[in-house]
Amino acid sequence: MRLAELSERSGVSTATIKYYLREGLLPPGRQVNARTAEYDEEHLRRLRLVRAMIQVGRVPVAKVREVLGHVDDDSLGRTIRLGAAMWSLPQVPDPDEEDEAVRAAHEEVAALLDRLGWENAERLTTISPAYRSLVLAVAAFRRIGYGWGPNSSRRTPS
Repeated sequence: MRLAELSERSGVSTATIKYYLREGLLPPGRQVNARTAEYDEEHLRRLRLVRAMIQVGRVPVAKVREVLGHVDDDSLGRTIRLGAAMWSLPQVPDPDEEDEAVRAAHEEVAALLDRLGWENAERLTTISPAYRSLVLAVAAFRRIGYGWGPNSSRRTPS
């Protein structure tokens, strides 16, 4: 597809796509001639990822470039690449371990990971930004009295 079609299918202006190309957020298209390049479905997926990070996640362009650099690093395994990308993203604050809701959330999340059969789950508690985010979310649900999870019968705040 040409740049105009990539723009139309993605809902992103051609000027913005050209900016992302200059910034290295999108790989160049396949050159057809000196002034025209072809783009494929992979470009469309990448463009949607970039837009999600910038518009939804409010991640600055320089940080998006860093995250994508980790994702694209073929010298690393997939898990390491995704972990490095995740660590590059803005992080949530550390949970307040003195907070009753946080302590209870740790227990609930640990029970969930145990039910899922995740091995090495205890390592997640100290190193994973995703774990911290989950604990903070569960603690917030607890504070407002919202039941969560598959065994909860309460689906609305009390």
